[in-house]
Amino acid sequence: MTTEKFPGNTQERKLDVRWFTEGEFLWRSGASVAWLILFLPFLLLVYYAIASFDPLHPITWLTGFVSIAFETQFLIAVTFFSVITGFLAVCKGKLNSVQGVIHYSRVTSLLYLLHPARLFHTLVDVPCGMFCVWITTWLLMEPFNSLTTPISDSEDECYLNEPAVFLVTFGGWLGFYASLMAFLYNEFHYKFPKIQQRKFFLVKAAVWPCVYKSIALTFRATRWYYFLYWLAGNFPRYWLGNFLVASVNESEVPLNTISGLMNFRLLWLVLSTGMLLTFVWSMRNMLFVIFNTQRYIFPIESAVLAEKSQCLTAVLKDTSSPLLRHLAFLDLCQLSKFSSLRRKQLFSLSQPGGRPTNWTSISEECLEMLSTLTSDITDHVEYQMQVQQFTTEQRSFVGTPGKITKEEGRSVHSPVMHKEMNGNSTTRENIERKKREKVDKWRVQMIPHYIANFLKQRPIVEILFKELPDYRSKTLFANCQLHIWAVEGLSRLVVASFKEDTFGVVQKALDQCAKFSSATAAGAKTTIQPRPPRPQGPEGNRHLLRLAVTSALYRITNTFRDHLYGIPMTQDHRDRLQSFLDCKE
Repeated sequence: MTTEKFPGNTQERKLDVRWFTEGEFLWRSGASVAWLILFLPFLLLVYYAIASFDPLHPITWLTGFVSIAFETQFLIAVTFFSVITGFLAVCKGKLNSVQGVIHYSRVTSLLYLLHPARLFHTLVDVPCGMFCVWITTWLLMEPFNSLTTPISDSEDECYLNEPAVFLVTFGGWLGFYASLMAFLYNEFHYKFPKIQQRKFFLVKAAVWPCVYKSIALTFRATRWYYFLYWLAGNFPRYWLGNFLVASVNESEVPLNTISGLMNFRLLWLVLSTGMLLTFVWSMRNMLFVIFNTQRYIFPIESAVLAEKSQCLTAVLKDTSSPLLRHLAFLDLCQLSKFSSLRRKQLFSLSQPGGRPTNWTSISEECLEMLSTLTSDITDHVEYQMQVQQFTTEQRSFVGTPGKITKEEGRSVHSPVMHKEMNGNSTTRENIERKKREKVDKWRVQMIPHYIANFLKQRPIVEILFKELPDYRSKTLFANCQLHIWAVEGLSRLVVASFKEDTFGVVQKALDQCAKFSSATAAGAKTTIQPRPPRPQGPEGNRHLLRLAVTSALYRITNTFRDHLYGIPMTQDHRDRLQSFLDCKE
């Protein structure tokens, strides 16, 4: 498959985007945190209603959790819980990215989790989870509202309240487990909605997935916590007793036994508290993503020099802020569909000079992205063919060893060769003796390299360092969301220009749009196989890319039809466009 390079500037272009990072982004992030904090009192009331549920005394249960809302302790608990939640939201907000994490091997995925920054965030979640559980259980009835219980005979000594300590340590474990799962499954990722809606409808649609996720995560964390607490034996009891300066009551049934863990009341509190924390943390990430992936309308052009960096034509080429660039391509896709007034601004001539600078800048950026993607797809296909060819040759090379003929045996053991070998044996031994006496530095330095190669040859170690399947294809289509918006936006602008372009600025680039779109469609057809089920998650973007390119070509061919025959292009591109005209794709 031949590819054409678009003659554009491929260097990285960076603008001053402080107007976004220190302005719009902070406002959106702050709004998501504020709405989450405003939602916390209602969540805490629901939690107290579930935690104190008593089917045998319904009236007492109703009056109990309703009266909690008017107590001073409830306001204090809400305040502390809001402070911790806001602190975690600010810390976790810096981890979100539009670019997904793709691991080369199992070792790199492990090293990714062991990165100091991620370890720090994971360790911060441990005390925050413990404080959140301690604050929420503060208003519950005994024996869960205090970490210690006083001894009736002594005023200075107290017993360790193991059920309350069990809940608090579960909060620390839940913070560690939830943070680990978030890094493992790449949850700190901006997922743009397929359909742009108002924030209310997006939040409404995401509430039930957050509930289901919190329930599943809580059950998995509880399963491991109970097993680890039983496996730890008496160590948590005595260590926490020494830390809290409290003695252990030997007359009570310890919780590190099977009979102690068979406490339904304690299990109910563990599950309800865990679902509260995980739901709040899931809502935090969900609100942060929803607010920061909302459409931002960029100006097409500006007469003020200081606002040039905020225009759509400039932001599309910026590489310093990936989120801002994604928002720019999203705005381009939206205006190509719904805004005829802004499309006219793109098709108009800029003054002074009377040149179509807006359309030229946008079309060059989109075509350059398609050209780069097409060349990368070509390189990927060639690499896969070389790997398959090498594997086939390697399998055919493995066979039965050939027999040595008598002539070959005589040539090896000929008298002349035997005489020369005996004559040079003394000289060779002297040279080898000198080499043994002299150890070079580079051999010593290469010892770690030899050890690494030796370990890589072991089967278990080889599995850890081996390249994961589909790593190269995942890397190739890591940012295909930008290409989807670029293809859709460019094709819709080309189609709209058939009636709205009064100056004919788009028709000059129609041949390039058709050529690069057809080349991208051919590359996507060879690399991305069609799949009947609906693709989900990041893996589904590559299938959406193929669908977007195919739809774009159908959109262009159905609009221009016979006019495409007058465009100069190669025979391959012409045949490919003809198949779309005949509806054979």
